[in-house]
Amino acid sequence: MMQITLREVLLRLDKFSWKDWGYVPVSTSLSLETECAVLDSDQAELGADDFTPLEAERLGMEEFLSVQDLKSIKDNLLSMKTEASPSDLLSASVYYFEHDAFLPESELNKLKMPRALGLIFQHFRVVRLSQSIPDGRKQHIVTPAS
Repeated sequence: MMQITLREVLLRLDKFSWKDWGYVPVSTSLSLETECAVLDSDQAELGADDFTPLEAERLGMEEFLSVQDLKSIKDNLLSMKTEASPSDLLSASVYYFEHDAFLPESELNKLKMPRALGLIFQHFRVVRLSQSIPDGRKQHIVTPAS
């Protein structure tokens, strides 16, 4: 079993097997610095509930999401925005965990953005065009708020 922070897991998803699962402390608010465990639950000895791996149980952890789910969440997020920070990915992952659904595009504006950008964009509005620019990204036009 590997015990690392959620930030490290989200930054290194490609280093884990699709069969691995993430485990997080029971009833804790998740952050990028939350210690978690990553293991192949199919190969693990099971705990008292015959479901949770014994190692995760001993650490007071519960199942979070599979690496396969986390990769799908990342792919979905990147289909809606060109770059995703570890914080964005954590927010999308927690949304998926709580709602059993991908973060809807309408929720993207709730993801944290750097403070400076937030200060700039509070005075502007973003208008989305239905066309893509040549590199495949969606084109946005920023105009002064009225």
